[in-house]
Amino acid sequence: MSTGLVTNTLVADVRMYLDEATANQWTDANILTCINFSYWDLLRRAEELTGTRLTSSTDIDLVASTQEYDLPSDCETVVDVRDNNLEVPIPVLTFNERDFHQDSLGVWGLTGYFGDSYVAYIKNAKIGFCPTPSASDSDAITVTYIAEQSELVAGAKTTQLPNKFKELIVLNAYKRLKAIRNESLPPELAEVLGMQWASFDALIQQRDRQDGMGFRWGEVTDDRTTGFLPLRGEL
Repeated sequence: MSTGLVTNTLVADVRMYLDEATANQWTDANILTCINFSYWDLLRRAEELTGTRLTSSTDIDLVASTQEYDLPSDCETVVDVRDNNLEVPIPVLTFNERDFHQDSLGVWGLTGYFGDSYVAYIKNAKIGFCPTPSASDSDAITVTYIAEQSELVAGAKTTQLPNKFKELIVLNAYKRLKAIRNESLPPELAEVLGMQWASFDALIQQRDRQDGMGFRWGEVTDDRTTGFLPLRGEL
């Protein structure tokens, strides 16, 4: 499994190319700004190549007699809910649709209609399941969602970026810093950066052919799986 990059390591690596081990012309905040721009460059490029958004997933522990559960704070839109015991997708209804089916089929008479699993519904920042779980079950449900992307922050913070994208992030950030001074990358580094982008494009396009639901970084962070395509497996 990939290991996430640490923010202060990225800053130090950019400083190596700048030949400025400690702040002189460039503060850590300056460098981190360009690292974030570099990160957004990767994200936009992947979205353009795949036509999809970055997704994350989280496992939910079902608790007996508990119907609703908090969604992750970075969840924009739920795109898939899966019953890990039966290995089947779970239909996701709006809250109003849930009420309609409840009225039509009786009190949570939904499992007979949709199969042996649950039916899920979204209500504000929570996900609910019908019928209400009658027993506790660890990691019973996996929710895949479009993840809201926040800026990388200073310090010893582990990012969602796999190690294999480190050189691309660092060189692209270095290029942005050089551009501020109206300078270009040395030819040999420009060639390396071009090869890194070509490898990135080929990898994303290859994964996109395998699964079209979303792309993921292939990283596990804080009990959340995140990453570029495919949803099954990782880069």
